[in-house]
Amino acid sequence: MNNLAYKTYNIESIKNEFLNIGFS
Repeated sequence: MNNLAYKTYNIESIKNEFLNIGFS
């Protein structure tokens, strides 16, 4: 996995966790 893909994946993961916390 290259750096950009890894960063993008990280951002998506953090966003998803934030949404999960927000909606739970």
